[in-house]
Amino acid sequence: MKKLILFVFFTTASFFCEAEQINKKSQKVDAKCHVELYGGGETLYFRTIKREKLKSLAKKMVNRSVLTPMSSTKRKVYKVHECVLLQDTFKASRSKEVDARTAR
Repeated sequence: MKKLILFVFFTTASFFCEAEQINKKSQKVDAKCHVELYGGGETLYFRTIKREKLKSLAKKMVNRSVLTPMSSTKRKVYKVHECVLLQDTFKASRSKEVDARTAR
């Protein structure tokens, strides 16, 4: 009987640990990126992505067309300065200025 109880206990404990790991991996977060556009202009780009893809987001956005907050048409990204979580602050002062003047 003790062996059965221990077996059930460890099986359920491992199941919950495994489910928690899967949940952490698939957790989506809101991010913001300070981007420079072709033809001039700087803006913020907002996106919901998986947490583990935040580090590679900047590289993937270069030369992609994105919707900007002040335009209804897509514009091509020339350079990505910095990407952070939505609630975090940028490190660069120029990025902070763009963040302050961008409407949400």
